[in-house]
Amino acid sequence: MLTEIPQEHVLEEDSIKVHIHSKIAKHNDNPVVLGFISDLHLDGNSDIPMVKRFMKKMVDANAEIFILGDIVDGMQATHDPRHKKNMLNIENIKTSYFNSVLEKAITVLSPFKDNIIGIGYGNHELTIKKHNEIDILRLIADKLECQILGYNGYILGQYNTGIKSHGKIFRIYYCHGSSGNAPVTDGIIKMKRRLAAYVADIYISGHVHKDVKISTNMHNVSNSGKLLVESKRHIQLGNFLFPYSSFASQKEFAPGSHTAAIIRFYPNNKVTSKWYFEIEEIT
Repeated sequence: MLTEIPQEHVLEEDSIKVHIHSKIAKHNDNPVVLGFISDLHLDGNSDIPMVKRFMKKMVDANAEIFILGDIVDGMQATHDPRHKKNMLNIENIKTSYFNSVLEKAITVLSPFKDNIIGIGYGNHELTIKKHNEIDILRLIADKLECQILGYNGYILGQYNTGIKSHGKIFRIYYCHGSSGNAPVTDGIIKMKRRLAAYVADIYISGHVHKDVKISTNMHNVSNSGKLLVESKRHIQLGNFLFPYSSFASQKEFAPGSHTAAIIRFYPNNKVTSKWYFEIEEIT
């Protein structure tokens, strides 16, 4: 049994959201291409040339891009106990700190704005909002003229192919991520929990700063009674911080991974009416 949740009960604007991605994709056309990237931390000790290179690869692939949180670091306000000015990109050392954080994000991302469809909240954006009453993600979205995603949510692909049997919707569940660094499990326990708690075709998250991919197969049955094996794929994206900092050294963190993902959805599968997809990892 399915129970519909009225929208008025989704209380926070940064909580779970549904983004409907509609597009005409005619039979035998090129695939629908979506790009995903997370944990840029642009005003922190981040590898900006690598961020630009990854973004350019997605643009070159004609991908429509979704950024899944922690676009900014935002940890260097004077009252923040984590602040350490030498971890800033040098041009951010100004009196109006959050203005500089915003300027940095816009400077890096503006060249790619035509391909950026949506940006989501990460724990860093929500911490800024909680302690400083600044919704910096909304300010970035206004400048980039893109949509605001939730901290987690669904992207529904609704593509009209002109062929009834190929009208299948695909569902992507995205989430910035939660919990800590997960040095032993690399976030796999949380990934498994998502696979059990949310129904989707593909799952994408970030936050842990480690590139991990898992899949699981499930038994299913078609409307005509045919037995099916249904595959679920979960991608955990990496980050763009340099691995050497005082905090990372004190915690003895292993270096993170630098990854993004391009997913190509094909409507012209002759074997089944379901959409099928390919995942390309950018490293």
